Amino acid sequence: MGKEISLITQKMCMKSSNYKVLILGLEGSGKTTLFDRLKYNEVYIRYPTIGFLADNIIISKLNVTLWDFGGNSKMIKLWSKYFNNTDLVILVVDSTDYSSNEELSDIFTLLEKELKNVYILIILNKSDLKNSMSESEFLDYFHIDKYNLKICKIIRTSLVKGTEMKDIKKNIKNVLKNIKNDY
Repeated sequence: MGKEISLITQKMCMKSSNYKVLILGLEGSGKTTLFDRLKYNEVYIRYPTIGFLADNIIISKLNVTLWDFGGNSKMIKLWSKYFNNTDLVILVVDSTDYSSNEELSDIFTLLEKELKNVYILIILNKSDLKNSMSESEFLDYFHIDKYNLKICKIIRTSLVKGTEMKDIKKNIKNVLKNIKNDY
């Protein structure tokens, strides 16, 4: 009985392992598709997200509060109001969109300014399409080296097809476990 009470007390005194993960990106990049893949392991046909979606999910035995924010210009201006206590940012990029250089540059600048100590997992979505960027093309095209960002990994995927979901989940788990070890 004493041993059981000791275990209960230890669990109550431990830091809550609920992690805050933000899914950010421009409109139409695949943020909600990633949200659905992580939550349901399926894709649902949805309209563009107005505002945000949020839900608690389990990823590799870790409790994660997952936030999916709309990517239109009005919503992007509000993102920073939700940045407090963020553990990981997943930035979803449409790898076929070569016209979004200025908008993505603004997002990189915002992340550098507001979340400079938070890891960023970059998802290059729609990589199954013919004109998609490679990782090196992405890095060069958007001049990623000029930003002071903590990019943990760049993953090329097709979220609709569900490719690389194991790698995405593994990287989320690894980053969050490293954060837990920092406490």
